Amino acid sequence: MFTLRSIIKTIISSFSGAIRTPLYRLLATNSEKFKISYNCGHGDSVLIGSTIGQALNKVSYDVGDQLAFVFCHQDVRRTFLETNEETDQLAASFLELGLRPGERLAIWSTNCYEWVLTQLAAAKAGLVLVNINPAFMPSELEYCLNKTSCKALIAGESFRKQDYFQQLCSVVPEIISSKPGQIKSSRCPDLHTVVMLTKKDFPGVYKFDDILRAAGNEKLREVKELDTKIQFDDPVNIQFTSGTTGKPKAASLSHFNLINNAVVFTNRVTIPGVNEVDCIPVPLFHAFGCVGGVVSTIIKHKLAVFPSAFFDSLETLKAMEKERCTLVMGTPTMFIDIINHPDVHKFDLTSLQGALIGASPCPVELWKAIEQKLGITNVLNSYGTTENSPGICSTRPGERLDKKYHTVGTPLDHVEVKIVDNDGRIVPVNKEGELCTRGHITFLGYWGDKEQTGQVLDDARWYHTGDIAVMDEDGYISIVGRIKDMIIRGGENIYPREIEEFLHGHPDVAEVQVVGVPDQRMGEEACAWVKLKRGSTVTETELREYCKGKISHFKIPRYIVLVEDFPKTSTGKIMKYKIKETMTEKLKCMK
Repeated sequence: MFTLRSIIKTIISSFSGAIRTPLYRLLATNSEKFKISYNCGHGDSVLIGSTIGQALNKVSYDVGDQLAFVFCHQDVRRTFLETNEETDQLAASFLELGLRPGERLAIWSTNCYEWVLTQLAAAKAGLVLVNINPAFMPSELEYCLNKTSCKALIAGESFRKQDYFQQLCSVVPEIISSKPGQIKSSRCPDLHTVVMLTKKDFPGVYKFDDILRAAGNEKLREVKELDTKIQFDDPVNIQFTSGTTGKPKAASLSHFNLINNAVVFTNRVTIPGVNEVDCIPVPLFHAFGCVGGVVSTIIKHKLAVFPSAFFDSLETLKAMEKERCTLVMGTPTMFIDIINHPDVHKFDLTSLQGALIGASPCPVELWKAIEQKLGITNVLNSYGTTENSPGICSTRPGERLDKKYHTVGTPLDHVEVKIVDNDGRIVPVNKEGELCTRGHITFLGYWGDKEQTGQVLDDARWYHTGDIAVMDEDGYISIVGRIKDMIIRGGENIYPREIEEFLHGHPDVAEVQVVGVPDQRMGEEACAWVKLKRGSTVTETELREYCKGKISHFKIPRYIVLVEDFPKTSTGKIMKYKIKETMTEKLKCMK
């Protein structure tokens, strides 16, 4: 049930949202509705020709004494000026270690202030930062280091039960007998330096704290000189895609990509009249964190609050209350854990004005539960890909209800979007097709892989997302599913998301994932993995009965499996291919 406070917020946000709506939208008549599935984002955002280092220098000069970053678990609080000064020191230290502009520096760590410093210092030193998932195991680490020819690695001490040094030694055993900075590895031949975020002594590596201020004035001057030499079109970041099949691909992004994605995205999701304090429980290695959390903070002059080293619903609630956060961002899975925490009602979250959801589709029922339990009305839905820096579309504060719950909004400012058929031709509105996008957000390509790049980036620089979408006559976009995820059962096309949305309407269902599994007669059958709400005793049979008469018979999952949890990446994304693999193996055994 909505409170008086939330009703008042709805009225205010709706009014302010209308003010921010472009005039041509307010004055549009039926004759001006979209007819084909093409839209280019219109707004007041101005793209910036700047590097990340230059943007940090500017914000440090403009509002240097303003608090910029808070890391609750480290008890770290830094202003923009303090961050900039430490960034310069670290950038100089990177040069002192022998790293040169254009070379790759990897980071393999959970969220911490040192991660932010490394990201910003690499940019100032002209290096290309390679983000490595902290959950990656030795073989995955080795692949990432070699794929991008990394010269140096910043590594944490541990992640959950993973001992990073032990795992690193399994890939580069030469570390133990090497002097710091002089590693010669047979399996990772480009790697010569490892820096660890630790207080302990390990052979063959530097400690982060020891190198932070190790460089002299000469290298500091070199950093200042690089400020005018580095170009905003230069690559600055490599992020590995999730890789549902095969090896993950290394998406290369420029200063211009990241800076201007932050510009247009923050302009879209800013809640008018609200002091911006963002709670960021998402991982920094993912674009959601390092762009939406770090670069956006610099561009918008706001405060970024990081609750914990990796996602923890209780620590997120504590951080939102203590730091009086006004916006919290996360994946649907994270929000499920936050709103279902047994103590959620004990926290004072009256400062919270908005929630930003991204990285995977959000069911309508979850949206409504977030609004009710967190007492907010500005639940913002975003859509993007790693290759697009990452934002493509988003709803806005004060969005009308029919668009708010059922679409991912309209393209961000200056971003083009079209929906095409199998022949690459733009389809009429309200017809399904593949979503393609183009603009300042479009990545440079997959590092060292022209063939893979050519498969998704055509000659006109349209990026083909692989997502099935629909654009309505108002230019709003709805994501139907992924081309590769579509289930073809006896010639009938089934979109997993449609079944997921339906099952989310059951009062006992907390989360559901639907995949296609092989079937000798039908080709494929739908399989639903269902996570129930705490204390529920509903059975698979009862869930199947719930479907009958409400959705088409061929969409009713043949297999319904009750599970405690789903296989996930460290960003909170569900790994559907793992579910599919597991079920396929189980069905083989049953035969």
